[in-house]
Order: sequence, then C-alpha cells, then structure tokens
Amino acid sequence: MSGLVDHFDLPDLDRQHTALHNPVTPSPATSTAEDAGNHTAAKGSHRFSELPVLATMNSEETSAVKAILTSQHMAELTSLREQNKLLVAEVQRLTALLREKERSEQELKRRILESEAEAKSWRKQYEMLNTSSIEIRDNDGIDLSADLIDQLDSAAEKLSRFNAVKDLKLLQSEMEIALNEIREK
Repeated sequence: MSGLVDHFDLPDLDRQHTALHNPVTPSPATSTAEDAGNHTAAKGSHRFSELPVLATMNSEETSAVKAILTSQHMAELTSLREQNKLLVAEVQRLTALLREKERSEQELKRRILESEAEAKSWRKQYEMLNTSSIEIRDNDGIDLSADLIDQLDSAAEKLSRFNAVKDLKLLQSEMEIALNEIREK
C-alpha cells in the first residue's frame, strides 16, 4: 500500500536520534541543558522526560540510557510494523468485501432490468390482446344444419388457436427485444 510505511532504515533513524540527543556533540549556539529543555518544550510531555539529563551522566550511564532508548525504539518500531501488517490485512479484507458488494449490486441491477423488460413485454402483450368473442346464436328462423354448425364451431376453435400461436410468437419477439436491450445496457 502506498500510504503505509513498509520499512524503516534503522541506522538513519538512530543517526537522527543521536544527533538530537547526543550530549557529546552539542550545537554551538545552545548548551546541552538548553537543547534538552527546548526539545522537551517542543515535544510537549516527552515520554522519556523522567530520565536524568544526559549531560550530568558519565559515559557508561550515557551508553546505558542510549541502549534503553534504542531498545525502546526497536520495540516501538516492531510494534508499528506489526500494526502496519494488521492494517494492510484489514485494508485487503475490506477491499475484497467492497468488491463483493459491488458485484452483488451489479447482479441485482441486472436482475431488476431483466424483470422490468419482462414486465414491459407482458404489459405490451396484454395491451395487444384482443379477446376474440364469437357468439353463436340460436337460429332465428334460419335453418342451419347441424353439420354447418359443427363446421362453424371447428372454425372458431381453429381461429382461437391461430390467435394464441400468433400471440405467443409476438410475446417471444418482445422478450427477445427486451433481452437485447438489457445486453446493450
């Protein structure tokens, strides 16, 4: 990840720390005590402020304090690296979760579009559906033979079946058009 620190160069970190806190090489403008006071004031409450001023210690004590500070920095650095690894893992997990949510959202949108297209085709089918009504009346003085009436009934059934086939073909073409519209989106 670009925003997270993957590696610290410890010698550079140690050099910076030594340059700020080394009593052997004080800056020419200020004394070690002033430098320590300025550093403490700049940092606020420094976590090592309870340690005695390095200028009043002998070289063995100074080495011991530096070793403590270095080991504390190493422990902190190790802790920060572990936290970084945990954060990287958490970011990866959340990214995967986000991708899964986006994928499911796209799937739901696709299903909604398909349902809308199907509803549109059924609506058109319903609007175009003209219920054919064939009325057979009793013969009002017109003498029709039973054979002729059977032929008329048979023709009416064929006509209704023909309308049903025509309606199914129309429905099929409407659904194909709707699916093509979905694919285009």
